[in-house]
Amino acid sequence: MHRYLGVDTRSRRLLLALAIYVFVGIVYAIVAGKERITEHTSYNHYAHLANAWIHGRQDLVNGAPDYAGGNDFAVFNGKTYISFPPFPAALMAPFVAIAGSPESFQDGQFIIVWLGGVAPALLFLILETLRMTKRSFRSERDNLLLSALFAFGSVYFFTAVEGTVWFAAHVVGTALSAAFLLAALDARFPLLAGIALSAGWMTRPLMLLWSPLFLYELLRHHGRVEDTWPLRHFRRDGALRAFF
Repeated sequence: MHRYLGVDTRSRRLLLALAIYVFVGIVYAIVAGKERITEHTSYNHYAHLANAWIHGRQDLVNGAPDYAGGNDFAVFNGKTYISFPPFPAALMAPFVAIAGSPESFQDGQFIIVWLGGVAPALLFLILETLRMTKRSFRSERDNLLLSALFAFGSVYFFTAVEGTVWFAAHVVGTALSAAFLLAALDARFPLLAGIALSAGWMTRPLMLLWSPLFLYELLRHHGRVEDTWPLRHFRRDGALRAFF
């Protein structure tokens, strides 16, 4: 057991990240409420886009649903389209196909329960990677606390428990941002970093602004640029303890 749960072991970090993912999902489900978890939301735009693809179309099969109140649809030449970047719909597509229709797919549950905990869990792994590579002076306990503060003490909490179209994209985009950062540190996983960045661009185009970080990490890792990571220049004492 010590081999798997010993201090600073990889398996311990992964198990703690998994615990964060599960705990966050449970709390988000409780806060969101039964209706949001067991039924489709009123703004299940991505599920409708996925359904359009399943039927070989870009426009919505039956037009905009009445329950959405015509909110945030694009109409052109009598056809109705989803105007948001499409990657969240790609994630939903297999499940919409299994469910049979957008109304039979619980899009809120998909975002709130199954995806909501991904970003906080990955954030913990990012912080632990910085600690293990001596670029952060935080302890494991500090990193757990910071992950919890992000999950329950930031606007991400409100965003995740909403689970509808705009907020769903932010949940997916935040998870992809965290995945990119985790893969980009020390340029360890360039393929995964590229996939996360590309998927992020198809979720929230501004995520392309992450790209210089990978170049910096690549050059830094190979000694082509000076390591200027800010935390290396601070000691954990005095007033800086509150920040680092």
